[in-house]
Amino acid sequence: MTRPAPELRVLLRIRIEPGHEAEFEELWLAHSRTVRTFPDNHGQQLLTGGTGDYTVLTDWTDEPAFRAFEQSPEQQAYLQRLWPMRAGGEMQLLAPLHECSSDVEFQEEPVSVQQEQVTELIELVESVPSKQLEAAVAEREGGLDAALTLVFELLVSEFNPKKADGQKGVFQFDIASTEGQKLHYVHVEAGECRTDKGQHDSPDITIGIKFPDMMAMGVGKLPGAKAFLTGKLKLRGSPLMGTKLGEWFDHPEV
Repeated sequence: MTRPAPELRVLLRIRIEPGHEAEFEELWLAHSRTVRTFPDNHGQQLLTGGTGDYTVLTDWTDEPAFRAFEQSPEQQAYLQRLWPMRAGGEMQLLAPLHECSSDVEFQEEPVSVQQEQVTELIELVESVPSKQLEAAVAEREGGLDAALTLVFELLVSEFNPKKADGQKGVFQFDIASTEGQKLHYVHVEAGECRTDKGQHDSPDITIGIKFPDMMAMGVGKLPGAKAFLTGKLKLRGSPLMGTKLGEWFDHPEV
């Protein structure tokens, strides 16, 4: 189904407090993954005109869709983190009038296969009830194992070595499914993060979780803290290490 052409472009000029530029850029990039899951968002850009000066461009189906996004819990959570580092700014709502392109054809950067697969998985998690999610994923190419591999590769891509600050740890995941136990681990050491299947010899913490909840948590639709408090996530090992998943990785806003 073809989405309607965007009728609104939002231009936001923002100034960031000195010393917080890198923090803002990391926050914006993490939040951009959430923004793109909104069906009425047609694209977004972050531009800079110099130290501390940024311009954000986003395209939306129409103004009501943008206003609904502005009031969403995801956007409100982002704004709460943004305000302490914001020095000022202004917003303009613009209506596209004419678009003139040059005679030179430019090839857009192709969306990676991984990005497409992640987007499809997010849509599946959002649209399929939790009790039916495992069966729906099993019907996809590669089944449960391919989906888990994708989720853990995504987690590794969100690793922030600055936040880990030289610390190390091994997170063992014990995932319950109808096909049996699925084991994956994430190893952080010396500013690097890697993942693999199987049981690690000496994990610092073991995380027990059911497959549907692992999918939701992996694509940013189930916060780890909420999963723990509601009994969807069981921890064995160092309680302190359990908090590092939220500290060392730039998860999308949920």
